[in-house]
Amino acid sequence: MFGADTTQPSSTVYPCTNGDGANWTTFVDQVAAQRIPDQNPLAQPVTVGTTAITGNAGVPISWTSGADAYFVTLSPADGPVTQIVDGPHTLTITVGSGQSPASTGRNIAIDRADIS
Repeated sequence: MFGADTTQPSSTVYPCTNGDGANWTTFVDQVAAQRIPDQNPLAQPVTVGTTAITGNAGVPISWTSGADAYFVTLSPADGPVTQIVDGPHTLTITVGSGQSPASTGRNIAIDRADIS
């Protein structure tokens, strides 16, 4: 969950840039998943990624083997997921069945975004 795309200004600051994790909780409060365009709908809900995270470090995402590729982004409209205190946590993202990029504007609804 790190890196700019062409819609973001060059001044966009991501959590823990240059070691500053002050905006980490705000960053993970709102999570949405977007499938890579032109993929088939999912046949059933699937956990697409589970990774260990900390409140003061970067977040390398490792998708589950055999899952379609997903891009994790944030959206204020999604509302808060949880408040996270510093320390080790696990982020698990599960998306629903029967969703396709064509029918959802390429946005896939998250069934669960569990942070434990």
